[in-house]
Amino acid sequence: MENKKIIIITIVLFLLAGTGTFVFASNQGSFNEEDIDYRTDNDPTYEKVDGNNNNNSGGSSNNNNQGTVDEDIPPVSNPGIIEDPDETENNSGNGTTNPGNSSSSNNNTSNGSNNNNGNNNSNNNSSNSGNNNNTSGGSNNNNGENNSGNNNQGSTGDTNKPEDKPTKPEEPEKPIIKDTTPPVLKIKYNTTNATKGPVIVTIESNEPIKALSDWSLANDKLSISKAFVNNEKGQVTIYDEAGNASTIEYNIQNIDNIAPTATVQTSNNNGNKLTFRDITVTITADKDIKPVAGWDLKDNRILTKTFSNIPNAEYSLKIYDLVGNETEIKYEIRNYDPTSPEVVVEKGEKETTITMTYKEPLDDTWVQNENGEYTKVEVIPNNSDDSIIITMPDGTIKVYDSAPNLSIKIGNQKADGTFDKTNKPVEIIIESNKELQPLEGWEISEDKKTLTKLEYNAIANRKVTVSDLSGNTTTLLYTVANIDTTPPGIKMAVASKPTNGLITVTLITTEPTIFEDETWSARKVGGFAASYTKKFEQETLEKGAEETFYFIDRYDNEATIKAILKYSNGKITIETVD
Repeated sequence: MENKKIIIITIVLFLLAGTGTFVFASNQGSFNEEDIDYRTDNDPTYEKVDGNNNNNSGGSSNNNNQGTVDEDIPPVSNPGIIEDPDETENNSGNGTTNPGNSSSSNNNTSNGSNNNNGNNNSNNNSSNSGNNNNTSGGSNNNNGENNSGNNNQGSTGDTNKPEDKPTKPEEPEKPIIKDTTPPVLKIKYNTTNATKGPVIVTIESNEPIKALSDWSLANDKLSISKAFVNNEKGQVTIYDEAGNASTIEYNIQNIDNIAPTATVQTSNNNGNKLTFRDITVTITADKDIKPVAGWDLKDNRILTKTFSNIPNAEYSLKIYDLVGNETEIKYEIRNYDPTSPEVVVEKGEKETTITMTYKEPLDDTWVQNENGEYTKVEVIPNNSDDSIIITMPDGTIKVYDSAPNLSIKIGNQKADGTFDKTNKPVEIIIESNKELQPLEGWEISEDKKTLTKLEYNAIANRKVTVSDLSGNTTTLLYTVANIDTTPPGIKMAVASKPTNGLITVTLITTEPTIFEDETWSARKVGGFAASYTKKFEQETLEKGAEETFYFIDRYDNEATIKAILKYSNGKITIETVD
């Protein structure tokens, strides 16, 4: 308990010494460590040691202590001694305390010198810890050693300064990595095909980038985009968030927002020439265009259409280029009169009369009639090859052409009109003095003046209508006789009633034939037989008798027939065998 009191008093004295109200270390004397009684049952005692404290100053001097220890002051243990090791505190800047070595001295010098001559050899340790030297206009010399309770810490400072406590070492700062790499850019177009626009250009980055004027920045900051309505070539510089820059070029060449233009031409010199013919309108564009319904498109730029009986008027048509740019084209039909002269043809026995009527005279041979119209009459022989041609303002037209002279030949017909018999197809030949139009089922010659056809069977009075290139038609009749390409066959067989076990079989053929077999008897007319007979035993015929026939008809058609004749219930059946 006493030890604790001593420690408390020591702390108080240190505090008073720091405020300047009390100086513990008196310079009136010194004491030695061995003079202190450290017995626990007695208070420590001090033996006075004489000494001198000389404060020499040219002006004023502090701490001029001329006396001895006051006996009324209770004995105090050495402030530098900490008796309880368990209560040791770290009171120095270096965190180390040596018991009995803590000492504090206050040397004040003002306009002169202060000499403290005295010796305290208690611990014989020299220390500058806790010294407070105030110098003003002179020097303060402390000539003496105060070794009692000095703490050799090698540090100086104010005794009133709070004690420093150990702190946790600060963690080293993380190194800052500087971004000096520019962004990697890639450019994309929403289309590279020809288009009316706009074309959207998107520039993508491998890292976040900054916003750019006139461009849209994506939410993730990894791309910018811009819509272009015209073809353009340029470059753009893009910065990442660290300020690094990359430049990329864009080139837009596929925007086409220019409508096509076209020229118009009509077949009658744009209406400057009167015509009765059909009008053909030709529209030629300056660029490729899309097809137009009802018009023919050539080379992707030329539209044509032929009009018949179209009124004279102005018309329009919309054309589109390949990307949809539109232009309205106007064209005019003028001086078009599709009315041609009226023609009346009257055929006589020997000649043909052609009467032509038109609303105006086409030459001086036309005569006006009572109706105010103009007429012209032509007469030509029926066997003539002449044609009637009218000259019109826009060319000539053939209003009448005499019918072609036709002849027909039958392949098996003789000059007297009779026909040779044949089992071959018969060729029909139609010949003309004029070119003919093709006819279905017939072959036309290279010069277009002959038509041919094969007939495989006899026919009588067959009609055929032939037309020339002018549209004149002629109907012909022809007959084919004495033609038979069908081989003969067995029409039927008849059996007689059995007589004495024998049955007579009669064969009737499809046409008169020759069958040279002595076992069969033929009833011939003109060398050809229509029936043959033969007797068979009933038993044999009931089982079936096989016969082979070789017939030849009068057109030399041949037939070999193998058949099985069989009798049953009074009837004969014929079963052919392949």
